[in-house]
Amino acid sequence: MRRTDDALYALRLEATAVFAGDWLSYQPPPGRIRYLEGYRGTLRALWNGGAEFTVDADTAHTIVAALDATADYVSSCWRTACFDSDVLVIRLPCSLGGGVHRQPPRAGCYRIGWGLAWYPVDPADCDRVIGNRTD
Repeated sequence: MRRTDDALYALRLEATAVFAGDWLSYQPPPGRIRYLEGYRGTLRALWNGGAEFTVDADTAHTIVAALDATADYVSSCWRTACFDSDVLVIRLPCSLGGGVHRQPPRAGCYRIGWGLAWYPVDPADCDRVIGNRTD
């Protein structure tokens, strides 16, 4: 549902952008795509066609809450992340090696990606943008 598939590859590493995924999109009029939320972060790597980016703690908590809300609505398989105190706990599906990974914050930031197809979006296309610069 992205506007351009190469927007991710045009973004340089360490650049700040707003990221979203197809599960956050909707189409008000035909041909126009909007996102319920976008998350401001810093691109750290590309993996399997998606972005890995860092966000501040408040944004990480918002992402986890959004995935929980999706799990309540769609399927419990979306319940892939939670916090144990300040440690982000990620449960990866078997297709991505499985297992549980514990991620403490680094310099107050958390790495987001987890095999999901995150990509940069235009902030103007988001109903809400969450996050501060993390670079």
